[in-house]
Amino acid sequence: MKRILMVVLLMVVFMLSGCASDKPAAINQPNPQQEESKKPIINTFEKWNANHAIEAIKAAGLECESPREMTKDDYGMAPMMAKEGIRFFIPSLGPDNGGRIFAFATKEELEKTRDYYVKMGKESAMFFSWVVEKDNILIQINGNLKEEVANKYKDALNNMK
Repeated sequence: MKRILMVVLLMVVFMLSGCASDKPAAINQPNPQQEESKKPIINTFEKWNANHAIEAIKAAGLECESPREMTKDDYGMAPMMAKEGIRFFIPSLGPDNGGRIFAFATKEELEKTRDYYVKMGKESAMFFSWVVEKDNILIQINGNLKEEVANKYKDALNNMK
């Protein structure tokens, strides 16, 4: 009985070794779709950064004092979606008045933030602010700024090169 069991066991081992392949299993083969997904994605929406906007504003002779990176407190209730957020001041409006410069990675994030500020201004005059955008940059400025000056900020942004 032991001999028969040994013979059967040896036959099973030989059969299994005969089924082995020199090729690696299909699991180890690279999948062309996986290779495609490993290619870096180039975001063509991100054209500018916040410093480009600051330089354009200052080059136009407009106030953009003490620019600093925004904190969560600077965002307040606004969406914190920007890749980059800069708070700046306009001394002629008085202390702690100015605006924000946002640089976004996606159009959807920019639109959501823009819509937030526009909606706030429509719901209450107290929350009105000027909102200007170019490509991936959005600037929100205190609504107490005169419209003709706000338009100069818009022109400065539109003249970025």
